[in-house]
Amino acid sequence: MSRTIRIWVVVDLVLVVIALVLLAVWLSGGSAAPRAEGTGASPSASAQPSDAGSAGAQAQAFQTPSGNIRCAMSTDGVTCTIRSIAYDPPAVAGCDGKTGHVLALNDEGFSFVCVEGSTPAVPDGDVLEYGSQASVGDYVCRSASDGVTCTDADGKGFKLARAKWQEVG
Repeated sequence: MSRTIRIWVVVDLVLVVIALVLLAVWLSGGSAAPRAEGTGASPSASAQPSDAGSAGAQAQAFQTPSGNIRCAMSTDGVTCTIRSIAYDPPAVAGCDGKTGHVLALNDEGFSFVCVEGSTPAVPDGDVLEYGSQASVGDYVCRSASDGVTCTDADGKGFKLARAKWQEVG
């Protein structure tokens, strides 16, 4: 029970940090590189997560080019939400809600999050192009055409894709 509470606290903290970052961007007049309306174009390279990562950043959100996977990263961990899955959702002990769409990785490892009600929304964030990676603190996520792989400093984490998920490390 206490592990579930801790996971929810981490998820809540990540979402609050992202909300604060988005509020700060909005109050400052928006991004320096807005998306082109209706074209699906991504922001300029300077606004995207880079191959070098952004270890100095405190929080960051991104989505895959397909838009199916969206992740929020902070120094406390990574939370990824996947819209469409083709795998059987794993059981989460004590969960009466939905599982399989939200994963969290933090200092205790990774786990699927029990979602009561509708799947929580994750801010759009920049598109993390296939072959690129983003990092915050000890966490790194790599985007590829076959899914997203997120790991901690020890190389432990998860790989998430529409067809399947797997533990890494």
